[in-house]
Amino acid sequence: MRFALETLKALKITSNNSTFSRDFLGYSPRYYDYLTCSGAQPSINALTALAVRINRIANALETCPKSQEDAKTLGLLRDQLWAEVERRSIIRLPVLRQRRTTGNKVRDVHSVDGMVRDGIGG
Repeated sequence: MRFALETLKALKITSNNSTFSRDFLGYSPRYYDYLTCSGAQPSINALTALAVRINRIANALETCPKSQEDAKTLGLLRDQLWAEVERRSIIRLPVLRQRRTTGNKVRDVHSVDGMVRDGIGG
């Protein structure tokens, strides 16, 4: 989260913690300060809001030849945020009632976008 804020400040897209919290995370102006002081993880909603907003800015910058490098930087940041949203979302999947057996092992099965993934890192 800090890297996102610093990147947006360096590109002069946001100027301080409170505008970042309000305009990019979609929370109160003190939300980022709360995260910093408490060591809490940002909510999935905040990460998603940030990724969507950064994506829109990156797409707009791609149309300007002078801003291609900034668009690329924001695109990489967006990809990192989506990966974190996906990682944290998969962790929260409920275990299905159906279980898959392999040999003598019973493994919990999770469903992700129509795919089945084993509950032990599969």
